[in-house]
Amino acid sequence: KKKKDSTYTSSEKDTEAGANAAEAARQKKDPELPWTPEDIFGQIHQAPIPDEMRGNILLIEVGGVDHGWVLDFTGDTNKDDTVVVSRYKIGVFNQSHSKKAPKGPSFTPQDSHLDKSWPWIWYKDRKIFSKIETGKLKDMVAYVTGKIALTGDTSKWDGIESCWNEAKERVLDNKRKAQISMGDDVGAGVNTTLYESDEDEDDDEEDDADEEARIMALFAPEVEPTDPRKKEFWMRHFGTDALVSSYLFVLSSIFYTLLCYRNFSIFQLAATFTSKEEYIKYANLMATVFASLFNVIASAYFVKMSYPETMMIMAYRTMTVDPKSMTFAERYFTANEMLTAIWFYVGGGLILPLLSVAVFELIVLDLPHQAFTQLLKMLGCVLGSSIFILSSLPESLRANNGRGSSYVFDSCVIPLLRLEKDTARMAFWTKHLGSDALFVVWSFAASGVLGGIFVTGLVVASPFSIDAWFIFWAIFPFTIGSFLFVRSSYPETMNSSIFFSSSSVSEEIEGESTPLLSQV
Repeated sequence: KKKKDSTYTSSEKDTEAGANAAEAARQKKDPELPWTPEDIFGQIHQAPIPDEMRGNILLIEVGGVDHGWVLDFTGDTNKDDTVVVSRYKIGVFNQSHSKKAPKGPSFTPQDSHLDKSWPWIWYKDRKIFSKIETGKLKDMVAYVTGKIALTGDTSKWDGIESCWNEAKERVLDNKRKAQISMGDDVGAGVNTTLYESDEDEDDDEEDDADEEARIMALFAPEVEPTDPRKKEFWMRHFGTDALVSSYLFVLSSIFYTLLCYRNFSIFQLAATFTSKEEYIKYANLMATVFASLFNVIASAYFVKMSYPETMMIMAYRTMTVDPKSMTFAERYFTANEMLTAIWFYVGGGLILPLLSVAVFELIVLDLPHQAFTQLLKMLGCVLGSSIFILSSLPESLRANNGRGSSYVFDSCVIPLLRLEKDTARMAFWTKHLGSDALFVVWSFAASGVLGGIFVTGLVVASPFSIDAWFIFWAIFPFTIGSFLFVRSSYPETMNSSIFFSSSSVSEEIEGESTPLLSQV
C-alpha cells in the first residue's frame, strides 16, 4: 500500500473539490434524504480506529455518484491514529444511473495506489443507501435483489458497526443543534424520516413491488437453455459451485442406493430365514434401501435449491416473512428448500427407517431389547443432526441480520479457543465458523475428507473388487462436492464457480448484472 501523509496531494484536492461540487449540484436538484453517505463518512473521518477494524481499508461507491469513498483504518496515513476518509474518481461511471451493478471498483490512473482486492460495496443509488440506514430496507434483502453489490473479503466489514453508528449519532446531534439554532421545536429528537415526501413513499412502494419477479429477472435466463450441445446449457446447470456440489451429492446418493440394493439382494438370495437374527438383518437392510431413496430425494432438493434464483428467493423470503406468521408445518418443516432437504435426510434417511425396524423387532419378532437399541440409535441420530435442522429454521437464518444463528460458535468455539480477548483470531474464526450454517458445511467437508481417504485406500487395496468401487462412487463425489459446498457458502464466492470464469457466468444470465455472479 502506498503511504500517504494526512494532508491531501494536489490531485487528491482536485478529486475532493470535484466531489464536493457534484454534491452541491445534486442537493440543489434532489430532495434531501434522511441519510447521505457524505454525512456519515464525514463523521467517520478522523474518528478513533476501532480495534476490530485496525488494518482494514474499505471502498464504497453509490450509483449516480461519480466519486467513491476510501475508508482507511490502518492508521498509517496520518499521525493521529484515526480513520482517514478520502475520495477517488470512479474510472468507469455511467451518469444515466444504470441499473446494472458494476463487477467491482473502478479507478482512474491517478488512483493507481488503490487496490481492487480491497473489500468494496456498491449501493444502487442514494435512495437505497438512505433506506438501508433508516431500516426501511434490510441489507440482506438489498443484497439478494441486486440493490447492493459486494466484492472482496466481506468479513472485513464486521467490526465497522460501532464506528458507523457513532457517526450517525453525531450526524443526528448536528441536526438537532441546527434545528435549535433556527428556533425549531426538536421535541423528542430529530426524526430521520422528517425529510421524506409523499412522492418518496410512492417511489418506495413501486420499488418494493414484486421483488421475487425482480430476483427471477436478475438471476434466471429469459429462455431456459435445452440444447446440451451448447455452452449455455452447461453454464445454466453447472455454472456455480453450489450446483456442481449438489449434482455430486446426487451422484453419491444414487451409487449409495445401488450399493444398498445390491447388499439387500445378495442377502435375500442367500438367507434361509430360520432365525430371528436373519430377520433382523433383513429388516435393517430393507430399511437402508428405503433410507437411501430418501437421500436421493434430499439431494434433488439440494439441486433445486442451488440454482441462483431459488437461492436468492429463499434468502429474500427468509428476511421478509415473519416466522410467527407461518403455520407449524411451514415454520419447522417446509419454510425453505434447505430445511425440507434436511428433513428428508434426517426424517426419511434416519428416523423413519430406524423407527420402522424398532416396531418390527418389538411387534413381529418380540424383541423389546433390540427395539430399545434401535430407538436409542434413532435418538442419537436426531440429537447429532439437530444442529443441521436448527441452522435451517427461518428464525435461525434471519438471526444476526441475515448472517445466521451462531449457537455453536458462541457456546463452543469461543470458549474452547479462548477468543474473547483475541481480536485477530476472533475475526478469523468468525469468518469461517461464525454461523451455524458454516459449522454445518465444514462438518460436511470434514466427513467428506475422512470418507475420501478411506475409499481411496479401499480401491487401492482391492482394485478389482466391485463392492470397493461401489463404495468409492458412493462417497468420493460427496468428498469433492462438500468442498465446493463450503466455497459456495461464503458471501464473496456465492453463486460463483472455480470451473467457469466470473464473466462467463454473468454473460449467461439474461437481464441485469447481479451482485453475486461477479465475485470469483
